[in-house]
Amino acid sequence: MNVELTKDVYLNEYNDTDIEVLEGLEPVRRRPKLWVGSTDARGLHQLAWYLVYNCLDEFDAGYCKNISVTVNNDGSLSVEDDGRGIETDVIKKTGKTGIETMFTTLGCPTGFELAVVNGLSEKLEVEVFRDGNWYKKSYQRGKSASPQGLIGNTEQHGTRVTIWPDRDIFEEAQNSSFDFDTLLVRLRELAYLNKTLRVELTDSRNNNRESFHFYSGISDYLSWLNDAQLKVNKAPIYLSKQQELPEHQDSLKIECVIQWTDREECLSLVFFNNDNINEEFPLDDLPVDLASALNKYARANQLLNTNCDISDIELSNGISAILSIRSQSSLRWLGKEYLRSIVKNVVPECFMHYLLHNRDDTKVLIETIAKERASTKTEN
Repeated sequence: MNVELTKDVYLNEYNDTDIEVLEGLEPVRRRPKLWVGSTDARGLHQLAWYLVYNCLDEFDAGYCKNISVTVNNDGSLSVEDDGRGIETDVIKKTGKTGIETMFTTLGCPTGFELAVVNGLSEKLEVEVFRDGNWYKKSYQRGKSASPQGLIGNTEQHGTRVTIWPDRDIFEEAQNSSFDFDTLLVRLRELAYLNKTLRVELTDSRNNNRESFHFYSGISDYLSWLNDAQLKVNKAPIYLSKQQELPEHQDSLKIECVIQWTDREECLSLVFFNNDNINEEFPLDDLPVDLASALNKYARANQLLNTNCDISDIELSNGISAILSIRSQSSLRWLGKEYLRSIVKNVVPECFMHYLLHNRDDTKVLIETIAKERASTKTEN
């Protein structure tokens, strides 16, 4: 006889011995892919990014100027910043020291990243340089392996975390080792996205070392990407605005750089809080928004010799753009369409401001488009 199980019957099949409560960082170790995406090389390097993001929080707060990442001879990874150093005293809200709170609490107000790194590491050592003191504490597979100890005095300030990823978890990653080139590409990108930050990468296994420090941020990034191209506007056009969102108790820092070159295809990169969101947020509408502002300026200054406006298709030819958006509260509450509506208003407004204050460069851009238009008509 077939019996249909109702919700009540289903629940009655259970008793308290069937319910397993996972404590501490066991949820991370049980389901690592949920926290780092995979257990191959991609997931392994996510541990590095989590450590670097914690340093970037100090940079955003105005306390950190330098971040160093080192692959050590034994394959471990050390990430260090010169910020304030993690709090070492007991926090009233958690009843634990700041170190213990951040490295063992998934619900930590500052984020879960450090706890995840700890949970997926065979061994983790954290050193804190704060208020003239040097502290050290170690963990093994997410559990305390030594008490927080005062090592001595120091003039240094900041935090250094060294991890030995758990090879049992990252068995899909070859030798569970960090790849210099993978670290290099992302750290260079983060240095571009966080102008004035100095980032240093060292591989002690073969003495490779790279250092990045960009004063013009994403403008330098676009110049680097277009280094081999012939350029219409020699320097990228830099647009920026701090957009207040009082209804959400937040604000957005919107930066956009644009350059036209002889590149046949369009080039665009979009970042939100340092993360690449190209797939979710393509810049397909950017030429349309720019054309509206450019035509308005061109008509007002009698720079168009015909009645035909500059089209978005003409502005799409050879366009390169990087858009960086930062939420002050670092929250990911923003819906794609809501974010797009803000950008659609801000970018044309900032572009018009640029046109009004850079008349010579604007004239060159319009004349170049006019020449290409005339050349196309002749060919046809």
